Amino acid sequence: MMRKILILSAISLTLPFTLAGCLSGSDSSAPTAVVSKEAVANPLTINLAHVNDTHSNLDPSTVSMFIDGVPTNVELGGYSRLATAINQLTIGHLE
Repeated sequence: MMRKILILSAISLTLPFTLAGCLSGSDSSAPTAVVSKEAVANPLTINLAHVNDTHSNLDPSTVSMFIDGVPTNVELGGYSRLATAINQLTIGHLE
């Protein structure tokens, strides 16, 4: 008996959402996008760059690693390096 109540409860909770999804078909009165010929001929490209967890590390840090078995020290990070990378990406793209 308990299983029957559980099944009926599950059906009664999911049925309204299922039916609501079926009722939301295409509507001919829905607005449509109007795109100019100029916009089609000149598409817009957007590049997103995300920088996270810098934790106020303004200066680069030196890291030791092995490259092809050779111990090597390299500098990683830093805001000057980040600014240089952003400037290189924007060359020729800003008007």
